[in-house]
Amino acid sequence: MVDGRQVCSLLLSCPELKLLCINAYMPFEVETTNFDEFSRQMAITDDLVDCNPDCHIVLGEDFNVDFSCNWMHADLLNAFCSDRNVSPIIRHLRSSIDFTYKFNMRSFSVADHFILSDQL
Repeated sequence: MVDGRQVCSLLLSCPELKLLCINAYMPFEVETTNFDEFSRQMAITDDLVDCNPDCHIVLGEDFNVDFSCNWMHADLLNAFCSDRNVSPIIRHLRSSIDFTYKFNMRSFSVADHFILSDQL
């Protein structure tokens, strides 16, 4: 059973293709309590994927993760991607994303991501 107020999903199905679209708002990494919440929401996402093994995955989430930083949230998300054969589109050769978040025009990061099944 999946229970999460910060995670929602939609299953799109036609004879040729099944897509599981998942959206979530993840906590920013500032303290250990946020890691627990991040882990819980990633577990919910993982459960959704487990319940729909015949679907391609589209995650469009505000992960609040910058893959260029060596943070616990990034490590957990990287492990999820590896285990589930999904990839952040920012890593695609044609990606030219500079930033998805800016703070007072001084701090820029890529914290919002689309992550897709490798087949997509």
